[in-house]
Formats: sequence, structure tokens, C-alpha cells
Amino acid sequence: MMNWLKSLDNPVFVKEMRVGFREKKVFYALMAWVVVVALVASLTSMGAFNDSQGIDALPDAGVFFMEFLFWVQMGLLAMLAPSLTTSAVSGEKERKSFDMLLTTHLSPSELIFGKFGFAASFIILALCSTIPLESIVFFLGGVSLTSFFFSKLILASFGFLCALYGLMMSARESRSAYATGQTYLGLIFIGWLGLFGMVGLRYASDVPPLVYGAIALGVLYLGLFLFWKSVNHLEERAHHLRVLLLIGLVFYVLFLALIGLLQYSSPDPTDAVWAASGPIHFFLFGMLMNPMRPSSKIERERFARYLVSRPGVWMVVLSVGLLAPLAWCDDDKAIAICFYSLLAGLSIAWFARGMALKNPRTYPSYLGGSWLLLSVLPAFTLVEPLTSSGQTWHPGTLSPAVMLFAYADRTPIEVPMLAVIFYLGLFLTGLVLHSRFESRAARQG
Repeated sequence: MMNWLKSLDNPVFVKEMRVGFREKKVFYALMAWVVVVALVASLTSMGAFNDSQGIDALPDAGVFFMEFLFWVQMGLLAMLAPSLTTSAVSGEKERKSFDMLLTTHLSPSELIFGKFGFAASFIILALCSTIPLESIVFFLGGVSLTSFFFSKLILASFGFLCALYGLMMSARESRSAYATGQTYLGLIFIGWLGLFGMVGLRYASDVPPLVYGAIALGVLYLGLFLFWKSVNHLEERAHHLRVLLLIGLVFYVLFLALIGLLQYSSPDPTDAVWAASGPIHFFLFGMLMNPMRPSSKIERERFARYLVSRPGVWMVVLSVGLLAPLAWCDDDKAIAICFYSLLAGLSIAWFARGMALKNPRTYPSYLGGSWLLLSVLPAFTLVEPLTSSGQTWHPGTLSPAVMLFAYADRTPIEVPMLAVIFYLGLFLTGLVLHSRFESRAARQG
């Protein structure tokens, strides 16, 4: 507790709080927030207290009142929260004061915490300022104090993630305009997935409590990932990369334990859980096989000494995490999806990594290009859907997208031998590329 209180005695945090809350634009933003929420609350409350409605309709009006204000504030946070941080670091670079910050005794994590502290304080202040307006719902009924508190907690978490995403882009770019544009563009594309998931969970019925625990873990992981990614962009060091990978490993194990507990307590959604596990691991192989390392030779040597820097460790961890639960899963669809995801995901990622060893920055291009080509091109060979079991050597089985949809649709397909041979060959090609690179590096060293 004392260490956490000491972290608040941060010169950057104190300076941002003093300067930030004295700016006119911050005051105007807070006033606009309150005015918009007040107008929405007034309009919805006028409809709720209409004389034509009976007392029995007030609880439903209270639920509608709270839901409407929730989504209004969600939209306001999506627009306002990133703007608080997109110029936090890039603005220092533009003012030529960034190097002076690095010469202080503050670590990069303390600098990022100080910059983020102001945005978090503003978000908390904005959410608390509308509580008197939202308290009208308790006169209407239909909303408990617990649900009111969790709505505020969801809004705060969403605002923090948006602010951290903007901070990561600000630490990455040298111009505030670039950071702002990339932040809002990324939120437009990424936010839709989160929005659909949030709408589905918020209005779904009979959702197991452990699902909400998994979501809370995911939000916490994203927050820590964005924070340490910002720190690494601020100063590229092997220690920061190790912390990022260790955080990912810890949360990966927690997710597997939570999913296993969910299967034990609620065996009904077992098929959907393990069917979704395959595509998720398909993308995890691609992300964790990334060969990018610190640009400094000293930091690269330090990072090479860490166990989490070795791709073989992540190959074993992800393979065990994907296949071990199948020992007690007897659904053929889930087993087929997981095995195909392991075969295709590991082979494509290993091949792309071998191609990008000379220039690690090209890895996303090789990986994305391989994913796109192998998912789209073989699909054009499908004259008709894969419905018979005689498609063992069909070229369409090379497409991960086609096969995952086919398995999810319970299409009766035999073992796709052509896909097995192709992806094993792709994996062996990656092994050859890795061995050639290591032998060349050994001769030059």
C-alpha cells in the first residue's frame, strides 16, 4: 500500500495534474460532458414521469433510463478519452523536451504512469460528476445499487483502455497528428468487435459468472499490455519485452484455468469453448512467433538470455494449452478444429518467422500475407461446399477459413491429407530457413 502511495508522488503526475486541470479545454470538455448527459437525462426522465404511464411502468423506465445514459457515456468516452493521451509523449517530442525527461531519475514506467495518471483522473472525475444526474434512476426503480456500480466500473475500464491505447500510439509516433489519427482509426476498427461482444453479454441471459471473470482478466491484461508496450516504445529495452511476455504467459495460464473451471462447473457450453480455442491459438502462434528484438546489440544479447525469448518455449506452451484439454473433450468438432488450428497456425507462423529473420520488421507482412493468401486462394477451388467425405485431397482444405467453417458446420470430412502434407512441408521449410540463418550468423560471429 505504501509503495502504491509513493507512486503518486510522481513529478510528471503532479505536473500533469497542475497544468492539465488549469487548461481551458479541459474545463470546457468537462462542462460539455455534464451538459450532454444532463440533456439526455432530462429527456429520458420526462418520458419516464409522463402522467399517461402507470406506476407499474416506472421500473422499466428506470432500466431504459440507465441503459441509455450508459451508451451515451460510452460514446463520449470513445471520443474524449484518447484525446487526453495522444499528445502526451509525442507532444514532448515536438516541443524538444522529451530528451530532458529521459535524463531525469524517473524510469520509463514512471513517466508513462505520470502521463496516464492525468487521463485516469479526468475520466474518474467525469464519471463521478454525472452521478447526481443518474441518481434519478433510484426514484424510478428497476436498477439496483450493484448494477449501477458495475456500470460505472465498465465505463471506467473502457475509458482507461482507450486512454492507454492513445498513450501507446503517442509513445510510438513522433507527431501528435499521426498518433491521433492512428488512435481513432484503430478504435474504429477494433472497437466494433468489443462493441458486439459487450452488447451480446449485456443483454444475454444465463451467462455463467466465470465468463465475466474471463472478461475481467482480459480487460486487465489489455491494460497491462498497453501500459508496458507504451513503456517499451518510450525506451526499447530487453527488460520491458521480458515483462510483456511474462505478463502474457501468466494471463494465458489463468485463462486456461478459468476455461477448465468453466467446463467443470457448466459442461453445456463445452463444444463452443473448445471450438473457439482453436482460432484463438491460431492467432496466438502468429503473435508470439514474432522475431522482433531490441535494436541495440547489448539489449538483444540480454533478451536472448531470457527463457521467454525463445520461440520453442512458446511452441510448447501453446501446443500443450491447445491440446491438453482435449483429453476430456469428446466432441469431434472441437477436436478437429483444435488439431487443424495447431497444424496451420504453427506452420504458417514458423515459416513467416524464418522468412523474416534477416529483417524482423517484415514479419507482420509475411505473416499477414500468408494468412490472407492461404485463406482466400484455396477457397476459389470450391465449386460446391465440402459436403462429402471424399474431399481428402481437395485443394480447398488448404484454407484455414474454409476448414474452420466446415468443421463448425459439422461437415463430414475425412482427415485432409493434402493440408497435412502441405503444412508439414511449410514447417520443414521454416526449419531450413532457421538453420541457414543460424549457421550464417555463427560464421559471421
